[in-house]
Amino acid sequence: MTLSFLLLAACNVENDVNQVDHDTTEPEAPGAYVYTDDDTLPAVDLDHVQLALEDAADQLLLVDPTLWISAYTQAMAWEDDYCPYHYEDYLELYGYDYWYGGCETEDGGSYDGYAYGYQYPEPVASGVYFYWAYGWLSGELGIEHPDGTSLDLAGYFYTQDYEIGQNRYQYSQMDGSVRWDGPGFEGTWLEIGISANLILSSAYNASTGTYVSIDGGLSGYAGESTAVWFDGVYMAQEARGHDCEIEPSGVVSVRQDDGTWVDVVFDGAPYLGGEVFPAACDGCGEAWVDGAEVGEVCPDLSALTDWIRRPW
Repeated sequence: MTLSFLLLAACNVENDVNQVDHDTTEPEAPGAYVYTDDDTLPAVDLDHVQLALEDAADQLLLVDPTLWISAYTQAMAWEDDYCPYHYEDYLELYGYDYWYGGCETEDGGSYDGYAYGYQYPEPVASGVYFYWAYGWLSGELGIEHPDGTSLDLAGYFYTQDYEIGQNRYQYSQMDGSVRWDGPGFEGTWLEIGISANLILSSAYNASTGTYVSIDGGLSGYAGESTAVWFDGVYMAQEARGHDCEIEPSGVVSVRQDDGTWVDVVFDGAPYLGGEVFPAACDGCGEAWVDGAEVGEVCPDLSALTDWIRRPW
């Protein structure tokens, strides 16, 4: 009885399958978005986008990630025995300094907020490494000297700049803003007050050239755009064995004065040794706005790799 039931069920399933209408017609490929009368094509000046991209590269090279260490070191030199207050246990137990303010020094300076971190105050040799700069800091603080010089910092910053033999490397994470008007920093990103949300890495060798990797963005600068964002951008010189040194990988987005973001997609190799189809290595990228392709721009971004020892 059980066997008969199973055989009957199997026959019914086979009949159901045979009765299914299998449509073997291949689906149509999706076409380009068609704008209707209610849609408005974004107005984009591609010549200005090209200038904005080149300017964005210059703005990036203005943001020397070691400068915040120098500014912070100078500002902390104004402290006295009572202001700001340091948690001594942190330095002894954890190896970094932790302080908080809300106080005035005897000579009329002030420390507000808090910060914790560790920095090399000067270059340090450690085994095969020679650190030109190293430090990290997290906090939200305002420090003012009696003469009016001030430091305002908020966010997290990490920087290392070091050599191993003939190779020079930089790696930095910056997530926040620093403003410092101390002497010797005129025209720097600290005086301008640029905000950064960046992860940067770069390397230099006299024989094999340079590379740079960039993710994140900048805002608060005065240039051809109001902000820039780098997504998966990698660029290297041919001497390092890189394919297509004239074009980066990834996407560079610039924000126009009206708030519109223009995303420019490049076809360079995303890593050292990556291959690029020769016809795609033209130094140009496709410009997109809100999912619509609006044309092509061909900026000169060679400044990102045309440097010696360090980009900044």
